[in-house]
Amino acid sequence: MEQSLILTMRPESGILWVTLNTPPLNLQSLECMAEMEEIVSQAERDESIRALVLTGSGDRVFCAGSDVKEFPALRSNFVEGKLRRENDVFTRLAELPFPTVAALNGSAMGGGFEMALCCDFRIMSSQAKIGLPEIFLGNFPGSGGVMRLTKLVGPARAFELICLGRSVDADTAIRLGLVHEAVEPEYLQRRALAMAGRLAKLPRSAAGRIKALVHSATYETAAQSAVHGLHLDRNLLH
Repeated sequence: MEQSLILTMRPESGILWVTLNTPPLNLQSLECMAEMEEIVSQAERDESIRALVLTGSGDRVFCAGSDVKEFPALRSNFVEGKLRRENDVFTRLAELPFPTVAALNGSAMGGGFEMALCCDFRIMSSQAKIGLPEIFLGNFPGSGGVMRLTKLVGPARAFELICLGRSVDADTAIRLGLVHEAVEPEYLQRRALAMAGRLAKLPRSAAGRIKALVHSATYETAAQSAVHGLHLDRNLLH
């Protein structure tokens, strides 16, 4: 029986725990992204889920990004064969109708950090580093990382991190607002579960509405966001 590339479990009521399970690097292979797409699809429809935690196997790497060994075979169809699908999965992860937590058990580089940026909360191991080093491969973050990072820290910081391919440690990540907390590695899972447990106790519809409004506020004017909020309110009444 083949081992799943992504493990899921329900450690507590209302919480879905998702673990990238291809150590030591937990790479985003095409097969792994296909599994993630199915997990996200199921989570979108499952009203019993009130919070999600995303983490990686091992204690050194959350996710090191794409599996570059797959790139040669995708050369003539890279956008359709990889980027478009990956962008869709990441967008759907970001737009799940309940709060999500990235528990960065180790370094999150490239696409791994892009995926972490899709989560609403990020808790980081104090021993980890995060960054977008695609520039050193003559490339750029192609799965939404440029937009999400710029919205998070502003254009000047985003340009610095992306253009220089700078990786940062936990203290710097907190100072820049890239993560919410940093804890010692042995406490990471416990802290992530505690946060998810607190989020899972919130009214699901209200938490989902707040999340949707916060997301819309980063792209819309105040007037558009207000209209969006009224639309969400009406939907809650039905």
